[in-house]
Amino acid sequence: MDDEKIVILDRIEAPHNLRVVFPVGTHLPCNHGASGKLFLAYGVAGNNVKSLFRSGKLKKLTERTITDPEVLNKVFEKIRRQGYAISRGEAIPGACGIAAPVFGEDGRIRAALSLTYPESLSPKNGIDDYVRRLKRQAEKLSADLGFIPRKLVKTG
Repeated sequence: MDDEKIVILDRIEAPHNLRVVFPVGTHLPCNHGASGKLFLAYGVAGNNVKSLFRSGKLKKLTERTITDPEVLNKVFEKIRRQGYAISRGEAIPGACGIAAPVFGEDGRIRAALSLTYPESLSPKNGIDDYVRRLKRQAEKLSADLGFIPRKLVKTG
């Protein structure tokens, strides 16, 4: 996050011709897709969601974007419980995403490891395998940053 916006730090491009691409350095709204929901889930407290909408920092990006603060808070609780976020057309029509948190030594979210793909290429057997792999890699990155799971803190 940079000034309440998501910043794309790095990317690996898929070999398939149909893909969702954000160039390195791109700044996106803080509620953009799975990564945005992940950052908000681990970094925004209840009433702050309403203030983010009032200030214009949370935007309705598509017809599927969740804009009800109470619904969002329930989504954030689920994200924290399961340890990952999913987005289906909430940021870009036809685009899906999965994101897992990378935590720093202090237990605060520092990055999101995400997979973005066209909805038409959604795996027939579901996303469980992708979620497991993404979470495992995010956990390894967190450990490299000195994160110890019991140190998880909520900010906001």
